[in-house]
Amino acid sequence: MTWLIPMVLGPMAAGMLFSPGGRLFLVTGAALVVFTPGQAELGTKVAFIALVFISSAVSTLRLRNTDVRISGGVRSAAACYAVALVIAAFVGWTDDIQGTLQNGLPYLLLLLVLPIAIDAGLGSSWRFLETGLIAVGLLATLSFAFFWLDRRGISAIGINQLLAYSLLMPALLFQWGLVTAGATSRGGAVRLLALAVSFFVPIAFLITGARTSLVFSAGLVSVTIMGLSKRRMLRTVTGVIAAIAVVIPLLALLAPILLNRPDFVTSRLASLEKVFSYGAAADSSLQQRQLATQAVLGQLDGHWFFGSGLSTPNLLLNFDTPLSPVMRVGLIGACFLVLYVVMALRWAMNMAPRDAKGDYVRGIVIGWFLIVIAYGVLIPPVDDPLFAFAFAIGIALALNAYSADQKLLGRNFAATKTQHLHARAYRQSHRNSRNNFVHQQSVSPTRLPPSSRVPNRAPRSAAPPRVTKTGELPESSDPVARQ
Repeated sequence: MTWLIPMVLGPMAAGMLFSPGGRLFLVTGAALVVFTPGQAELGTKVAFIALVFISSAVSTLRLRNTDVRISGGVRSAAACYAVALVIAAFVGWTDDIQGTLQNGLPYLLLLLVLPIAIDAGLGSSWRFLETGLIAVGLLATLSFAFFWLDRRGISAIGINQLLAYSLLMPALLFQWGLVTAGATSRGGAVRLLALAVSFFVPIAFLITGARTSLVFSAGLVSVTIMGLSKRRMLRTVTGVIAAIAVVIPLLALLAPILLNRPDFVTSRLASLEKVFSYGAAADSSLQQRQLATQAVLGQLDGHWFFGSGLSTPNLLLNFDTPLSPVMRVGLIGACFLVLYVVMALRWAMNMAPRDAKGDYVRGIVIGWFLIVIAYGVLIPPVDDPLFAFAFAIGIALALNAYSADQKLLGRNFAATKTQHLHARAYRQSHRNSRNNFVHQQSVSPTRLPPSSRVPNRAPRSAAPPRVTKTGELPESSDPVARQ
């Protein structure tokens, strides 16, 4: 019966290619399958790359007929990053195409998903994007929990893995839940769902003993700062205390059900105290990160600018070090990578309107980016298999808010290029007319000579000559007249 799966999913995938939002979640769903733990077949990866390229090309062509133009800073950063990727692909090239694709695909996806994200934001509804984020985020969360519970040998469920696991995609869902739960503009049912999600995601990570999940606190801090900036101190502080008071009992309740070692979570968290007291020597995972960092420093000797190439395999079995992007794309490529991501997110945040909807989206994306920064201190975000797609969904949410705001103003985003040029010419003409009018009003009138001035009032008529008592006119005082 396995032959029924492609027969059902094939037409569904083909239909999603013709929808802007469908393309975004089609490639995201494909990534969940391709990046499942374990080496995927070379043909599967090539088919996945072809799907992403086709989706990106279709979205790029569609964006040519819209009013939206990516800023010059984003385009320049993307071009420099693309050049760095090309150099990294040829530096240290080996015949291991499978390994090159495995290491280089997450770097390439960051470039390809940007037009897909913008097109999805402009051409999809908010409900569609929100539903897709919830579905993908929950799948990634469950996959993370099942994989790490089985890997640590503490699972009492019997499921070893589901799909590709990720931390940064669930982080975006977690931040959506936090911001939406406190948004008074959303409906009651949506806020209850968001509240449940904001509890479920961190609990699913903490139950695995993954101390890296503590980076979710960066998102909580961002929401707290936003609440305090809006003078909602009492409600914000009460919400944070209530959240902490709920999470801890839930962990204690779920641990005996999901784990065959109920004390595992508390022992993992208690090990943090040893780290603060005795340093990294008291923790094996931190020691492995130090060994990985030292191995990368040795590999980079003499290759700092362009790195060792995308074909460089992981130097250790547990290769968690923030320097792995520098090893593969070089210091120059890593700098352009960071610049491209920051510029793209900044452009998307500026595109979101300056109203309640725009602030709502900025709260989600900026909080998520703070989690990314905290995560990057330990593990490079680009090594997360779904980082590029979480990045794309965040940009899509911002562009969707922009699109909704522009539609309220009566602008049509499906306008042809000719209509766009006519509209731009009309706006320029209107702007010139307004500037000319303002210029004429600002110029002071020319002062006229005294002889040509118009009097403010009519001159008084001359007084009649006085007559003397003898009946004669008085003698003129003019000497010429007296002569």
